Amino acid sequence: ATIKMGLRFPSTFWPTEEQFFGKIGLNYSLYGDGSHIEFINFDHYRKNHVLVAEMEGDFARELSALPQANRTALVMAELRRMFGADIPDPVAVRSADYVDNPYVVCGFSFWPPFSSGDDNEDVKRPLQDRLYFAGEHTTADYYGNLHGAWAEGQIAGNAAAAALQKSRGLLGRLRQWVMGPSGGRQKAKRSHHKPAWCPSPCQ
Repeated sequence: ATIKMGLRFPSTFWPTEEQFFGKIGLNYSLYGDGSHIEFINFDHYRKNHVLVAEMEGDFARELSALPQANRTALVMAELRRMFGADIPDPVAVRSADYVDNPYVVCGFSFWPPFSSGDDNEDVKRPLQDRLYFAGEHTTADYYGNLHGAWAEGQIAGNAAAAALQKSRGLLGRLRQWVMGPSGGRQKAKRSHHKPAWCPSPCQ
């Protein structure tokens, strides 16, 4: 479960050189539990005074039940603990709630302790060269990221195209072997002979 909240401010009050920063909440564990918030510093890339707050797990489920104003107040309370009470309020706020979305269910994959890149390979393994899988969850290098999903989509698409081309070549050769060089397009002669096994009237 994930909630992402974009906040645009009138000015930048946080360290612009940092790409990520965050707050580790109570009851934090190796499995990502706890009321922690991760901030992605979009101002580092775009100079647009935007922070994206990301909340996950049970904490995201709790926030999903709250109105937008309450979510914003909670995030702003944490930012004021970090940077002081005099920081400005956001001029715009947008949320992406992946908790109750039936087409998303969660935000991105989470690999627990003791998992490895072999697990990603197991997830992406195609079924009989007919069904291919791709997404951020199939890459061990960039899981949880859009560019990982993009790259894996290209890899799976190329593999599917190659498999399709191979199957078309095999089917073409099989068709030629069964129907002859002309592909069976010659006009067949009609036979009036009634097969011995055909009942009367012949169907």
